[in-house]
Amino acid sequence: MPPANPIWAHFNKLGHVAGFQQARAQCKYCNYEVNAAVKKCIAHFKTCSKASIMALQGFFGPDFQPNTIQRNNFHLSTEQNNITTAVTRPILQSQTSINNFVDRISSAEQDECELLFAQAIYQCELFLSLSELEPIKILFQKLRPCFKLPSLKNFINNIT
Repeated sequence: MPPANPIWAHFNKLGHVAGFQQARAQCKYCNYEVNAAVKKCIAHFKTCSKASIMALQGFFGPDFQPNTIQRNNFHLSTEQNNITTAVTRPILQSQTSINNFVDRISSAEQDECELLFAQAIYQCELFLSLSELEPIKILFQKLRPCFKLPSLKNFINNIT
């Protein structure tokens, strides 16, 4: 008997479930159910928005970088996902030339970036919870992966 595929460390086998012809499996991170087929489980795991980067790199290898757009839109229909991917494809293709770049930020740089962010919000009269919005988080993650947006609580505490 061949050894079990390592993908099963990330899924619970549910067996046959009413309403489905094939056995089902459930993702341990987001509880999403798929057919209990290795390829289906791997395809979901690659885009699972709840799986940690450590779990993904442990399975796919240390160089694996999840596609943030796919991970954040896994719940969309195929048509909606294709539109999102088509719109962003030129941006993603341009990023493939640097594979092993490590972005670091000192605490002084982090503080300076947070101050600049706060000044921009204040001068533009934007709402304070801007840093909590998922599209803003994705944008800053793409622009400078090591910069951590201030939480709303920290943002308010530093203003007062």
